[in-house]
Amino acid sequence: MDIECYRLLRLILTNQNITGGITIFDENRVKLLKNKMSIILPSHLVDLHNAFLLMDEAPLECDGHTMIISNALVKACIPHERILGTVRGQHNGFCLYPHLWLMLDGYIIDYRLRMWVNLSDGTSVSDTAPHGIFPANSDEINYLYEKHKIVPAKLLDKDLLSFISDGFSDRLTIPESTIDWFKRHSHDIPEIKN
Repeated sequence: MDIECYRLLRLILTNQNITGGITIFDENRVKLLKNKMSIILPSHLVDLHNAFLLMDEAPLECDGHTMIISNALVKACIPHERILGTVRGQHNGFCLYPHLWLMLDGYIIDYRLRMWVNLSDGTSVSDTAPHGIFPANSDEINYLYEKHKIVPAKLLDKDLLSFISDGFSDRLTIPESTIDWFKRHSHDIPEIKN
């Protein structure tokens, strides 16, 4: 964990005011830290998370949501997998099958689990469900993601994506900082499995 992230996390956990010298990048990390506490994302994934938040209110379930995000990642040449599987709450008995999420560079991308937990068990339980980008099967998320198979998303016409998402897909742009990071690290990353 870099020094600045550690400092921000310590301030948040001790409820101290954060003053002076915080850039926009740091403010984004602060928002993620408040939401996930000790889960800290690398900067290229913080930028990606902020881009995906524009899709959060899209009227899509996990299949459509992962399809639109996967399409954007494929167009940006960012390797990932679209996964079909089961998600289980480790402490609350919640179980969801089928569910779709994305795997990217050792992280899960899931902006729809919380919706399903809320429908099943209410907001008091769903508030603790992971939402966004987080390390795969981290003990801190209290949910176990079990992969059954890779389900590639078909590349669809942008007008069709716009139609099924009520225009939300038009707003989704993969940040240049994320694209640049993956270009620089492409020799370390396996082939795209979208």
